Amino acid sequence: MAANPPPAYPAYPGQQPQYGAPPPAYPQQGYTNYPSQPVGYAAQTNTVVLAQPQPMVIATVKNFGANATNTTCQHCRQQILTRVEYEVGTMTWLACFLLWFVGLWCCCFIPFCMDNCKDAVHYCPNCSNHLGTYSRM
Repeated sequence: MAANPPPAYPAYPGQQPQYGAPPPAYPQQGYTNYPSQPVGYAAQTNTVVLAQPQPMVIATVKNFGANATNTTCQHCRQQILTRVEYEVGTMTWLACFLLWFVGLWCCCFIPFCMDNCKDAVHYCPNCSNHLGTYSRM
């Protein structure tokens, strides 16, 4: 019994065995061979280095309080102390109706004069953008 001789080179996994000679390579048309550089000249290479911007970590305050807060403005990226303006909100109206309901109708407008009953709206003093609002309710 004669054994089959092993192939001349081992086949790698997934590689198909080649049969016969590969097809002839035909010269490609339309390409020009440029002469190489003369002897004695070194090839020049240019290296371009681009400076990458450094990442900036911005710590923003999610929960603003009733008073001014130190923070970084997310619009102008400056370290600031917020400018606070007080606006009439839900708490102001509830205090007004409560005073009116109790019978103190002559005092029901006092909550509109007190900053402790109003919502605190925080702005950037540099760019005047709205940063956040502290709602009493």
